[in-house]
Amino acid sequence: VMLERMLPNGAREAGIYAASFRLLDAINQFGFLFATLLLPMFAKMIGRKENVNHLVKFSSELMLVMSVIAGVNCYFFRNEIMQMLYHDSNNYWAEIFGWLMLNFIPMSSIYVFGTLLTAKGSLKILNLIAFGGMAMNVSLNFFLIPKYGALGATAATLATQLFAALAHILAANRQFAFKYEWKEVVKLLAYMVTCAVVSLAVKQLPMFWMVNFVTAALICFVVAAKAKLVPLNEIWAMFRSKVAS
Repeated sequence: VMLERMLPNGAREAGIYAASFRLLDAINQFGFLFATLLLPMFAKMIGRKENVNHLVKFSSELMLVMSVIAGVNCYFFRNEIMQMLYHDSNNYWAEIFGWLMLNFIPMSSIYVFGTLLTAKGSLKILNLIAFGGMAMNVSLNFFLIPKYGALGATAATLATQLFAALAHILAANRQFAFKYEWKEVVKLLAYMVTCAVVSLAVKQLPMFWMVNFVTAALICFVVAAKAKLVPLNEIWAMFRSKVAS
């Protein structure tokens, strides 16, 4: 709405932004479905006064791995994806798409920690974060849209999601007093950098871009498994328990 009303060519800018955002919205459904699984689990554990640290670590690392694979690979293959979906797209469309898809990374953490706060009944802090994020987003859009159009709105969206993700993590930490080890934080950051390097390197291979995209995603997943960011044994045990029940 702000893009359409604030710019002379607002309808076109809004359409370009929407073309990318609908793809972010589509992949975001995986995070939403994951949150619907976590909510009753968190609520049950909190009701029984059980320690949720292990489930939070498991779910947050799993969501981070999947969101980094999706977001980073979509960023580096942004031109190819947009040209495949929209024949009249150009580099401007691709830049908006690439940066928008990176939003999936902070959004994935919100699905974990926001769900945890919801299960705890911390609605006041959730409303405060939502209000703060809305105020920040509107303010940034008023400043960035007139200068940069849809790309400015994209930057505002990413900044807002990063703020919201950090606020959810800090609020959850205050409620549950999680204990973080620096080596775990360093491992997560190293994984994100490694995934970016892998995606950039694989993109240069002389193969069809879809093959490169899948190859980069698989390598990133293997790296995550080797770093024990994806607990395959626990996932398999959870799957077997669901099948048995």
